[in-house]
Amino acid sequence: MHTYILFILSLVVLLFNTTTATSHGHQLVVAAGQAVQKCIEKERQALLDFKAPLHDPSDMLSTWRPEDDNCCQWFGVTCNNQTGHVTALDFNSYGLGGEISLSLLNLTYLNHLDLSYNSFHGTFPKFICSMTHLTFLSLSYNKFNGTIPESIGSLTILTQLRLNGNNFNGTILISIGSLTSLTYLDLSENKFSGVIPQSIGNMTQLTYLDLGWNEFSGVIPESIGSLTKLTQLRLNGNNFNGTILISISSLTSLTCLELSVNKFSGTILQSIGSLTKLTDLELSSNKFSGTIPMSIGNVTQLTSLNLYGNNFSGVIPRSIGSLTKLTSLVLAVNNFSGVMLEFTNLVNQLTITTSSLERLDASSNQFTGSLSDEIQNFSFLTTLNLSLNQLNGTISDKLWQLPNLQTLCLSSSSLTSAISENMLNLSQSICYMDFSSNKLGPRFPKWIQTLKNLIYLDLSNNSISDTVSTEYWNRWKSSRLSYLDLSFNNISGKLPKSLSNLDLDYIDLSFNCFYGPIPAFPADMSFNDLSGRIPLGTQLQTFNASAYIGNAGLCGRPLPNKCSGDEDLGVPPVSESDGDGESTDELQRWFCIGGATGFATAFWIACSALLFNRRLRHAFFHFHNCLKDWVYVNVAVFTAKFQRAAHA
Repeated sequence: MHTYILFILSLVVLLFNTTTATSHGHQLVVAAGQAVQKCIEKERQALLDFKAPLHDPSDMLSTWRPEDDNCCQWFGVTCNNQTGHVTALDFNSYGLGGEISLSLLNLTYLNHLDLSYNSFHGTFPKFICSMTHLTFLSLSYNKFNGTIPESIGSLTILTQLRLNGNNFNGTILISIGSLTSLTYLDLSENKFSGVIPQSIGNMTQLTYLDLGWNEFSGVIPESIGSLTKLTQLRLNGNNFNGTILISISSLTSLTCLELSVNKFSGTILQSIGSLTKLTDLELSSNKFSGTIPMSIGNVTQLTSLNLYGNNFSGVIPRSIGSLTKLTSLVLAVNNFSGVMLEFTNLVNQLTITTSSLERLDASSNQFTGSLSDEIQNFSFLTTLNLSLNQLNGTISDKLWQLPNLQTLCLSSSSLTSAISENMLNLSQSICYMDFSSNKLGPRFPKWIQTLKNLIYLDLSNNSISDTVSTEYWNRWKSSRLSYLDLSFNNISGKLPKSLSNLDLDYIDLSFNCFYGPIPAFPADMSFNDLSGRIPLGTQLQTFNASAYIGNAGLCGRPLPNKCSGDEDLGVPPVSESDGDGESTDELQRWFCIGGATGFATAFWIACSALLFNRRLRHAFFHFHNCLKDWVYVNVAVFTAKFQRAAHA
């Protein structure tokens, strides 16, 4: 009897777990012994209507089939397990485009909508402002344009709003101050303009605010001091002006403050020392002036300090030695002064204990003195740029032994090096070296050939008056060198035919004393003592004649003077028109335009990647580190030279 009763009860339980729950308009599905709600039919149909006008080239929504009655299992869809309502749609990087359907309004319990990294275009979908259950909205990196509707203020429980990477324009509406639940606001990389409204101070829950790379102007409102929970404030790449407000010193939770590439002026206030949690302080490319305050030493968590391209002056404060976690220090293109020996001793206070500093750029300032043995304490340095200062004296051998040094730029100083050619323990990590406009001569520094990883080498204008043998050139055959500049010296010797076997992308040998025949290698060889015929059938004929000027013994195309026997060989003279009727100058002009366009395109693609990818600073491979530093140092040095010339 008891067995019979237990059997009946078991059947009742089984029937209960598989019955249709008609009171809620949806069904229960038994999965792993638990009842899970299927999606609501009305919401399933809304999703199908949403899919219909979409362009889905990668077929990411292939699981969304009309015959499938459980939309909770569709790709990108999340449902509430208890109610079956659709609560989240995540289409990040699906490659979708087309129209965003109004059918989303039927997803009345939707709180998370991510349409980022797709190809949607047009104006901001106003109907989204009616989806008042949203707590997360991301339209990042699409092709949206136009203004943000005033009704955005209706999304009062929104905690994250990400509109970065589009073409939105107009001003930030006052109504945005109604979004008092926001913790994360990213409007960067758009075309917003105007001023930041005072109402932004109402968003007191904000921890992240990024308005970078827009067209904002005016001063920072005082109300920003109310955002005391902010950990990251990024206003870089705009037209903001005025001074840094005292109210910013109340943002004591800040870990990142980016104000670079604006028109800020004035001094760094002593109150900067109250931002004790800061790890990144970016003030580059503004109009700041004055000295670095002593209180900077209180910001002991700082890992990156960038003051590039301002009007700072004076000596570096001793308190900077307290920044024991500093990995990047950029002081370039300012008016800092002081003795480099004292400065290195100062910074050594932090590197002796932690050896943390990886990048030091103090180029284009007014530092004096020399590089002494104290430089050895910078054992973690990967980039050292001290170019365009007033340095002099002999470089310590310790510099060449820094184990991690990859980029070394000491151009436009009066430095010499007395390194022994028998020295074997030179750093093998160096891949970029700019030693131009110094006093490295008169002997040619043959020890440089022991640096096996060199990619870029500039020894121009160094008063070198030595002879370079064929053996020297042959040693570069198996190297990684792609850029070599030896111009404006007095180097002599024959250029061997084997020079054409070197895998160099650029070589400048102009203004030297090389003699003999010219090898079949494209290079600037002007103002030497070369002679003979310019080799036929090579790239050398595409060069302008100016690349060979100052070599009285050279003949043949592209020079106007013929070589003896040209008539017998049937070599036509250089004339104003050749072949298809275009002038030589015209062909050369188009050659230069094509080459310049290709170079500029590749260069700016690389620069854009560096500019917008903050994580690229720590590349994973040695070569990528070298390439990054090559771009960084060249841009810094070019800018420094340009600014120096402009003020001359």
